[in-house]
Amino acid sequence: MAAQRQAKANDVSAANSQKIAEAGLLDKQQQTNAQATDQMTARSKQAIKDAGTLDSIFADSGLTGNTQARLQAEVSGNAAADETTIERNREAGINQSEYQADAIRANAQNQENRTPRPSVLGTGLMIVGAGVNAMRKPGAGN
Repeated sequence: MAAQRQAKANDVSAANSQKIAEAGLLDKQQQTNAQATDQMTARSKQAIKDAGTLDSIFADSGLTGNTQARLQAEVSGNAAADETTIERNREAGINQSEYQADAIRANAQNQENRTPRPSVLGTGLMIVGAGVNAMRKPGAGN
């Protein structure tokens, strides 16, 4: 009976550890998403600022045409490339935490599997053995 209680306590401990670790990973994922959102917002603002600066330069200089269009396209392209990189980094961070969650679940399952559990046969033999020992004592069964 003590072995069953210990096995149950080990199972509960493994499950609690798993829940705590997974909650930490969920928090990490939320932080990763928030950070990526902040980075994308900052990059978008910078692209708008850069485009405005170019517009001012071209307005002051009186130049227009292909050069202006090419530079505006470069500003937009650079912003898009940066935002793609930010998104890829966000996805990689989320994937990494998913892999960590898988490892946490596997470790918890491994811990539960390593816990020795009494078998029904073993329990029955212990009961029979206790009965036989009781019968062997002097004065028993009289």
